[in-house]
Amino acid sequence: MTKDTGRLAVIDLARLEINQADAEVWTKAAHTGSVMQVVTSASGLIATADFAGTVRVWSQDGTLVADLPVNLESGSALAFAPGTDTLYFEDGDGVIRRFTPDTDQLTALARSLLTREFTHDECARYFPGEKCPTFAE
Repeated sequence: MTKDTGRLAVIDLARLEINQADAEVWTKAAHTGSVMQVVTSASGLIATADFAGTVRVWSQDGTLVADLPVNLESGSALAFAPGTDTLYFEDGDGVIRRFTPDTDQLTALARSLLTREFTHDECARYFPGEKCPTFAE
């Protein structure tokens, strides 16, 4: 559930029936304002979207998995594909983007799409403080 302050709270429904005060498993400041939408995946990932144009993905224990800026003024539509951890979200002008936390799947997709090495600017933007990956065969 979310609170109007932008906080995301995970509630244990079994504990809720016994003692409401003891039911909250964890809470995080998910966004700075109201949360427009919350969805969960088959394995328990949680995705939230705010009205300012940010989609965030959280693990079951409240760890931030991804912070995905979107080009919208009024929040983003989002959904996990049934039975998966693959998130689809709106990014303005009718663009739908896909996010998956599966690094092997992301690496395979990147290698299939890249036809050149990363530029210096791309390395600085996407891999700050890290060695820029190469895709030499």
